[in-house]
Amino acid sequence: ATMLQLFFGTRLPIIQSGAAVYFAVAKAILSKEPCKEVYHVIDENGNNVTQTWDPNWHERMAELQGNLMLASLCQVAIGGFGLVGLLLKVIGPITITVLISLLGFCLAGEAGRMASLIWGISLLIVLLVTVFSEYLKNVPVPVPTVSFGSGKKTKCGVAWLKLLSTLSIMISLALVWGLCAILTATDTLPEGDPARVTNLTTAIDAAKWFYFPYPGQFGTPKVTLGGFIGFIAAVIGGMIESLGDYYACAKLAGAPPPPSYALNRGVMMEGVGCFLAGLCGPGLGVTSYSENVAAIGLTKVGSRRVIFCGAVVVFIMGVIGKIGVLFAAMPEPIIGGMYLVMFGVISAVGISNLRFVDLTSSRNIFVLGISGYMGIVVPIWSGRIM
Repeated sequence: ATMLQLFFGTRLPIIQSGAAVYFAVAKAILSKEPCKEVYHVIDENGNNVTQTWDPNWHERMAELQGNLMLASLCQVAIGGFGLVGLLLKVIGPITITVLISLLGFCLAGEAGRMASLIWGISLLIVLLVTVFSEYLKNVPVPVPTVSFGSGKKTKCGVAWLKLLSTLSIMISLALVWGLCAILTATDTLPEGDPARVTNLTTAIDAAKWFYFPYPGQFGTPKVTLGGFIGFIAAVIGGMIESLGDYYACAKLAGAPPPPSYALNRGVMMEGVGCFLAGLCGPGLGVTSYSENVAAIGLTKVGSRRVIFCGAVVVFIMGVIGKIGVLFAAMPEPIIGGMYLVMFGVISAVGISNLRFVDLTSSRNIFVLGISGYMGIVVPIWSGRIM
């Protein structure tokens, strides 16, 4: 999906990934009247443990796939017929401000939940990213170089490059993750601590070396009316979120605002990506990855070549199971620290659009306040009633 967006969609340096807006629909389908069977197993301590499972889980997965595939075709039609361009007539700076800033504000709960597990680890991530990206961004570091001259002559040397800002996220992630591994190996962190890097060896040994998703792996895709309506709502929500990400990505990458035809192509390719996710994936649609947009603002790297290489790496991780397990075992406090930084940057990018808004107008103040506040209140309300 990322490659489709890079070459045929908006052509912005933006990543396509699984969208949280689809989780509620998937949860509703997977949890409805499960047919559970009880069986007994012996755990690693020799105890007899009773467990339950749903023997018809593959049918529910097929229902997820079928409904997502049909709903994604509607998104392809919206982009293909140029209907997104009609929205541009009513999208102004206030709309973009609210839309982009809410991408960060509405995810504050998840960021706070993960960070609150161990605030020290999460705040250490924030501190390191701040130091590397803001205070050490002009400090050059030595990088070995090799240059090939005429004939067989090669020259080795050292180039001093300002890479600390570009690699601020990766360096901070590696340092804190390594610290957690050391504290785990020395038993400084007690058993059950959220920052422990545990069961990694066992998980890697249990994972398959290679796995290639294929159509029909859960059976023939099925379509239900309730599931289709739910996925249509999720598709619309993901599409609106992506429109905000397109503008934010263009702004941070130094590109002009995307024209209407680019937005149409982006929505259409996102629909194609959702269709492929339903055909071969677990039945969860894709949308533009807001964390990637924030990373552009922190690292100042907005190259499509970098995103393409990242897409290749993620593809390899998805096919080689043991590599994917390695990254899936990252402690949640570390992820929470990354969320604090990235979602904060996204919110700030949205607020920065207020410089194009006349804040002396009572009408603009009213629209901005009501739309922004409702965008925060409604998700909280819907989360309580589900």
